[in-house]
Amino acid sequence: MLLQRVLSAAVLVPLVMAAAALGGPWFLGLVAIATMVATWEFYGLLRRAGYSPLWPVGLALALAFLLDPYLLPGKIAPAALALALTLSLAYLVVLQRLDLRIQDWAVSWVPPLYVGFLASFMIALRLLPSGAFWIYLVAAVTWATDVGAYLVGTSMGRRKFFSAVSPRKTQEGAVGGVVAGVGASVLLAWAFGWPTAPLAAFGLVGSVVAEVGDLAESLIKRQLQAKDASSLIPGHGGLLDRMDSLLFVGVLAYYWALWMGSLP
Repeated sequence: MLLQRVLSAAVLVPLVMAAAALGGPWFLGLVAIATMVATWEFYGLLRRAGYSPLWPVGLALALAFLLDPYLLPGKIAPAALALALTLSLAYLVVLQRLDLRIQDWAVSWVPPLYVGFLASFMIALRLLPSGAFWIYLVAAVTWATDVGAYLVGTSMGRRKFFSAVSPRKTQEGAVGGVVAGVGASVLLAWAFGWPTAPLAAFGLVGSVVAEVGDLAESLIKRQLQAKDASSLIPGHGGLLDRMDSLLFVGVLAYYWALWMGSLP
């Protein structure tokens, strides 16, 4: 399992770093592909749980969320959401689809909101001054937290941590993840000559948020009686399983950059 995780990371990490450095359509394209796949995986979880969501509309809505900050900030997303809600209901009325339960219509909007809307903050973050460095920071803190929690949890984890949501999580692993996340932010600060204290503070908050994001997706999968979103990535599950923490930390980083100021 560990070897699979390392090999998968060896492929994914350089790809994300290169796209973040290039920015523009390269970063948008990478995030869009990942978002579409992760949204599709979420719809797969819903279908296996017995729902019949309107997935074509949901995929289009997820893409619209991503294009909003890149093309017309604050204009595409609300228009797309309004059209998706109204046109989908009109479709049910015109075709008299009484077989489609209201629950099916309602859950159709969860994947694009959870994956597409939250992922749009990564696009917005990259467009900020020093946006590439913020993406590096988000990725470093998130992945270090994941690796630290995994290594410490599997080697010395004893006390359960939110066991009803994720039975394998331990308190020791959670602490190890936070320490690793802070360490990664400090190392990145030294490497790029950034101020250490504010980045260590971000690393502390970001690692906690990353673990909450991971637990949030675990809650969703447990509700839908699934272990992984898919088997796309060896040792990791699906793309949704890899993006869960990034989605949360990306939102944190965007508002942190706005409120605390961008990096030098």
